[in-house]
This record gives sequence, structure tokens and C-alpha cells, in this order.
Amino acid sequence: MKKELEKKDKLSLSYLPSAFITASLPLRDIKSNVFTRKYNNISMVITGSSKVPYGSYGRLVLSLLTTHAVVDRKSENGTVEIYFDREKDFLNELQAPASRAEKFREQLQAFSTSSFLYQAKITKDFNKKEIFEDVETKDSKLKVSLYNSGNIPFIKNLQYMSVENEDVNADKKRRNFKIILSADFVNLCYEHSVPINYSTYSSIKNATGKDMYAWFVYRNNFLKDNEPIFIPKEKFVEQFMPVKNMENYAVMLNTNFQYLKERISEIKQYYPELNVVVAKEGAGIILFKSPNQITESDKRYILITGGK
Repeated sequence: MKKELEKKDKLSLSYLPSAFITASLPLRDIKSNVFTRKYNNISMVITGSSKVPYGSYGRLVLSLLTTHAVVDRKSENGTVEIYFDREKDFLNELQAPASRAEKFREQLQAFSTSSFLYQAKITKDFNKKEIFEDVETKDSKLKVSLYNSGNIPFIKNLQYMSVENEDVNADKKRRNFKIILSADFVNLCYEHSVPINYSTYSSIKNATGKDMYAWFVYRNNFLKDNEPIFIPKEKFVEQFMPVKNMENYAVMLNTNFQYLKERISEIKQYYPELNVVVAKEGAGIILFKSPNQITESDKRYILITGGK
């Protein structure tokens, strides 16, 4: 009994792919099977057979799939198989109510028929000897652009059994869930994932708030004490709520920025140590180094997959 109580008292830990922190899922149902997200030199294109994953529920499912990929990977060439005896077990791992079963099932099915193309262009300075062996160049330093792209399916196979009899209880209708994650997705998650406080992530109901929380956690890993970073309002809005109506850009920019400031206040309810402030006259935000919510081998947390 004591161990069970201790387990309930602990916070939940999960993972998210860093690619989906930089360029996130759509905030809502886009009524299309193609979604494109661009930010700076990064481009994400998600393609599905009918629709792509989206919203708050899609983000929670992505976190669950990522966590299994990180924890259960056995080799870099292998898939990962996830099994749930009942749909209720799937929802329990998500820490989601049974009343939302259909919503989460819809997102799982969307992941099973979707893949994503991730493209990045990073420009760096190299010494010419690192690039050329025998070719003479005028400058000792070279500016080189590195291109990286790949088309990755989320799920190789999804199976489950649905009992159609009306007299069967709803929580018993869907059983034997088997989710086989694609090897490419597993490797991406294993090599490029960010640990997050799932207790906080799931408590933030708004999809934009979830994205901002994960982004703050990710960016905080690279911040140094006494070296804050200023993010201009235009860049901050472009990251989370890009303005699409350019004719009314100034008004929408301020409206979206105000909305994002409200999300910061919401996040601080769950992450009060978050050291982010709004710059004077609303010019943007300033990121200071915050205490990490999660540290390596943090004993306060248990994985959301820990019930296996």
C-alpha cells in the first residue's frame, strides 16, 4: 500500500521529439490531409490519408508514442510494439478520462495513417580544411549550409478489436490494441527527444499552452545563468501563432501576442519557477535561466509508461 501511495504522489515523465517542439502539430482540425509549418530554416510537412493529428489530444498521444519509442527501443533497426489489452488501459496511460475515448482514438488513427517530412537548413562557419582537402579557397573560413530531410511514418501498423454488440459496455467494446511504431520514428525519438513533466503538460488544456511549455523547457536547456535571451514580439508570435492576414498584420500581431502572454501566466500556475518576463512596452519576451523541472535521474518522476 505504501508503494502505491508513493507512486500516486510522484509526477509523470514523458518525452517529445524536439522536431515537434520547433515545428508543432496543427492547433486544430485543418480539414485537410496536408499540413505545412515553417519557422526560420525549419520546415515540417505532415501528410495523412484523410486527416493529420492535431490539437491538445494529438499532442498527448504524440508524447505517449515518443515515450515508448525512447524507453522501449532495443536496436536502431527495430520497431517498437505497444500493446494495450483494453482501450481503458490506453486512456489510463494518457491519464485521460473515459469520456474522451473517441477523441483520443481519432488522433491515434490519424497518426497511424500519417507521415511527416522534416527539413532543416543550418548555416555554419567551417575551416576550409574541414571541407576541402586539395582545393584552394580565398578565405580560411567558409560559410556552409547543411541540409537535412527525411520522410518518416509515425506508425507502421495499428490493430485493435471493436465489439459491435450494443449490449456490451463502452469500456469493453475496444480491445487488443497493438501499435507498431516505425523504426525511423523510433530512432528519431530516441536520438532527438526532450523530457517533459507530463503532469504539467497534460494539465495545460490549451494546445498553444502545451507547445509553449515544451518550448520553454527545451530552450531552458541551452540558457546560461546571467545571460538572458530577448525574443522579439514578431518572432515569438511567428513561432506559436503566425499572422496570416497580412492586411491587418499590426492588429493581429498585438492580439496574438496578448493571447500568448495569457498562456505564459497559465503555464506559471504549473511551473512557477519559469523565469520568463514580458519586455517593456510589449516589445517581446525575455528568457532567463529557470530551475529545471526535470533533471537527470530525477527521483520525483515516474514514466507514464511505468505501469507496464
